[in-house]
Amino acid sequence: GSLKLWIALRAPFWMARGKDGWHQEHEANFGERWVTLHKALHRDVEFLLYANPFLPVQAGQNLQQKFCLEDTPLPGSYCFEVPEEGFARRHVSSTEKGDEGVIYVEPQSGLSPFFLVDGASIIVALALGAEEGDRVLDVSAAPGGKALILASEIFARSWQRDPHAELRGKLVCNDVSKADAAELRRTLRDFLPVELLEPSNGPRVAMTTADPGTPSNTMERHGPYDRILLDAPCTADRQLLRQEGKLERWSRGTNKVSSDRQLKWLRNALWLLREGGLLVYC
Repeated sequence: GSLKLWIALRAPFWMARGKDGWHQEHEANFGERWVTLHKALHRDVEFLLYANPFLPVQAGQNLQQKFCLEDTPLPGSYCFEVPEEGFARRHVSSTEKGDEGVIYVEPQSGLSPFFLVDGASIIVALALGAEEGDRVLDVSAAPGGKALILASEIFARSWQRDPHAELRGKLVCNDVSKADAAELRRTLRDFLPVELLEPSNGPRVAMTTADPGTPSNTMERHGPYDRILLDAPCTADRQLLRQEGKLERWSRGTNKVSSDRQLKWLRNALWLLREGGLLVYC
C-alpha cells in the first residue's frame, strides 16, 4: 500500500477570525486563566443597589426597610431583596453599553430612589477618589451609572449638610453619541437635584458631546481637571457572546481599531489633566 502523509495546517492566531480566532487570541493573552475567564463571561451580571444620597432622610429609611438593604464594602451600595410586589414595569428601564449594565428605577415623584449596577462599575467610579470641590471629567459617561456615583461623591456630603449652601466642584459628563448623551441627560435629571443641573451661576453637572479623538473640543473648555475617568469603548466580550452573530464577525483587526482609538483618547485626556491630577483608565 501507499503511505500517505496528512498535514494539518492551522492559521496563526493573528490571521484567525470568528469564534475560533477570538478564542485563540484570548488563549494567547491569558494562558490557562482563559478557561475560568470564559466561564465568567457567560454568567449573568450580579447587581448591587446604589441608593440615591440626595433623597430626604425618611425616603432613605423607607428604601432600607422595603428592600432589606445590607451593607457592602462599597460605600452607598447594598445587597438587596426584591419586594414581593416586585418593580412596577413602567418605572424600570435597562440599558447596556460596553460591559456596563445599569437598571434605572424611574421616579414616581421626586428623585429616583436608586439604580442597580454591577459592582465592578462601582469599584471603577470609587477608584477615581473624587471629592467635594474636585473638577471631574467622565470622558465616556453613558449609560451613566459611574457618572451618578461620581456626582454623589462630589456633591452629596455638602448637600446633606445644607441643601441651600453653595456647592463646590464640577462634573463634566461627555459622550460622543448624541443619542446616548440625550438619554444620559434624562437619567441625570431623574437622579440629581435640579440645583446641580440648572443653578443661576452655571451647572455643577454639565454635558458635552465631544469626540475624545480630537485634541481640541468642548471638554477642554471646562478643564483642566483634577480627576478624569476614561472608561474607553472596547470590543465588549460579554456582548460578543450574547448578541447573535456578532462573534462570528470578530477579527483581530477589530481589536486593533479599538486599541488605536483608545490610545488616542488616552493621550488627549492626559492633556486635560491638571498637574498632579489623577486619571483612571479602564
